[in-house]
Amino acid sequence: MHTQTGRPTRRQRALVPVLVFLGTVVAVISSLGAPLIPTIATADHVSLAEAQWSLTITMLVGAVATPVLGRLGDGPGRRTVTLVAAAVVVLGSVLAALPLGFGWLVAGRGLQGVGLGLTPLAIATARDSLPAAASRSAVALLSITTVAGVGLGYPITGLIAQSFGIHAGFWFGAVISALALVLAALVLPPATGRVRHPLDTAGAVLLGLALAGLLLVLSEGETWGWAK
Repeated sequence: MHTQTGRPTRRQRALVPVLVFLGTVVAVISSLGAPLIPTIATADHVSLAEAQWSLTITMLVGAVATPVLGRLGDGPGRRTVTLVAAAVVVLGSVLAALPLGFGWLVAGRGLQGVGLGLTPLAIATARDSLPAAASRSAVALLSITTVAGVGLGYPITGLIAQSFGIHAGFWFGAVISALALVLAALVLPPATGRVRHPLDTAGAVLLGLALAGLLLVLSEGETWGWAK
């Protein structure tokens, strides 16, 4: 990605800002549901426990997607995996934003959870595509984007929802995730020269089932009488 003079290309100079923006967007979107849970419960006529799934499902999918995307991206297809995952986040954001009902909102939030696996891919991209010194600082910066993004997501979401309604917060997520996807498509380099590693599909399925069962017990156990 360098020119013949040894200077970084425009694409390489843009790589770190784009990766940071991508990581921040993912963190912001993951926290979108938290301030809106009471509003979702009222608007969709569901209990607070049910509305909580608009946040829980994102964390659940993210917990499964992170190791899966990491494995899929540990090879020559990292750029493709990153772009596909970012596109899934955009689709989920649109589904969550449309007034289709609570079920579609939860489905959209689940698709948004796939984006939580993008931060490790961004870190791997920075590590492999940048010189050693620049790589270390970029990885350190990317490592704090999750905390920064969540911190930004709460007040931004609350302000937008209060001013323009509940769906406006999710439309905000759709717009910024679409922008991140476009920028990533323009800037991300191919991961050439890397060996493709197979995905442990059975392990991924078992992990998802185990996490789903644990979250069901924690969130609905008392309601269903399991704690008695």
